[in-house]
Amino acid sequence: MSQAVIEPANASGKVESMPHALLISHKLPWPADDGKKAVLAGFLAYLIKRFGSANVTYVVVGHAPAERPNLPCTTIWVPPPSRLDQVSNALRCVLGLSQGSLQEAVTYSPSLAGSLRALCDERAPCLVLMDTIRIGQCLTGTAPDQHRVLYMDDLFHLRFERMLAMAADGQRTFAAAGTFGRLLPGPARALLEWPALRNALYRFEVKRVRQRELDAPLHFDTCLLINPHEAELLRQNGRQGRVAAVRPLLFPSASPLPRHYDGNAEYVLFGSLRHPLHRASVLCFLDQVVPGLVAAMPDLRLRIVGEGADDAVRAACARLGEAVELTGFVDDIAPLFARACALLVPSLAGGGLRLKAVTAMHHGLPIITTGEGVHGIPLVDGQSMLLENRIDLFAEPMRRLRDPALNQAVSLAALAVFEAEYGCEAVFIEYDQVFHPDVRFARVPAPAP
Repeated sequence: MSQAVIEPANASGKVESMPHALLISHKLPWPADDGKKAVLAGFLAYLIKRFGSANVTYVVVGHAPAERPNLPCTTIWVPPPSRLDQVSNALRCVLGLSQGSLQEAVTYSPSLAGSLRALCDERAPCLVLMDTIRIGQCLTGTAPDQHRVLYMDDLFHLRFERMLAMAADGQRTFAAAGTFGRLLPGPARALLEWPALRNALYRFEVKRVRQRELDAPLHFDTCLLINPHEAELLRQNGRQGRVAAVRPLLFPSASPLPRHYDGNAEYVLFGSLRHPLHRASVLCFLDQVVPGLVAAMPDLRLRIVGEGADDAVRAACARLGEAVELTGFVDDIAPLFARACALLVPSLAGGGLRLKAVTAMHHGLPIITTGEGVHGIPLVDGQSMLLENRIDLFAEPMRRLRDPALNQAVSLAALAVFEAEYGCEAVFIEYDQVFHPDVRFARVPAPAP
């Protein structure tokens, strides 16, 4: 077993030898500066609430940083595959000597799989929650007295198909590796910027990832997706097995600030710019739509909130002058959302559940969006959002929402949908059904305070 770094959950340094739950991921849940981290943070909050912090272990596949965050549970760092493992596995994949995808190839090694299996043997959890197939490939199959749950996030083969379609249509290019890039060696990230190689990679990955995702329900007790439509698609087209959709627990408590909108022309674009589809949508909006908005709305103030801006995004913002502000990651978005007119979601394509829209709903910020931007979310056009599928026509709903009365009505309707669909009580009931599928979990200790 590879040397792991273990951080105990309590001040005495004692590590609980029999935790009830393991959550395994390539990333920490905080700071929640992208959608995946937000979902993981919700999973962890639920597990701690149901099992108690001493009975939850968060396993991170990665190198432990010098300054490690203080999670409210035991944290274990397991070394990732070596560069040699990554290169040799990728070559085997490309040469057809393995059946997995390239994503799986560069995130797998026998020592990593052995480390994770040994942790499961040592700690004997009744629940093992794995973050995507990249982790799940190390722990396929059922195990006695363990409920193994694979969180798939979304169907990645659909995401690659959308990227290929955008490239074929001549639409704006995007970083090929996206959020996955941090797991790759630097030379590999550079090679993927070559369009011919990038598109060939997507075609290869579409086939491999599609097959692996359709087969996933065979290898785990439960497979979870964040988008209900994609969950239904996997149930219809995948292999026999249990598939469920889960909503994210983004905000355990109510929004801390009431809205005070006064008719201003302040709008928000929100989300991680490392996500290739979001980045492409933002660049398209800045180049093709915002110049016309500035001419029609001289007092326009567009704030772009989210980490990961690159030179192309910064240059596009600079061309638009004072009308656009690139804020980067914001620790507390509540004040910004409380005073803004609306969240703009000019999505060209997307995947999973649109977490930026759910975040706006929690804060009561009205949403102007394409259909892609709220796919899978039960909002109603004209009541709890304003829908416009042509981003070049966003100016009209933006103007309409400057009416404080209409803005407040849409805000309250969006808040009501959030509480009914994504509030803490509703999500916890759903998680109980997903993570505790039979009576053997009834002996779980009372929730921790």
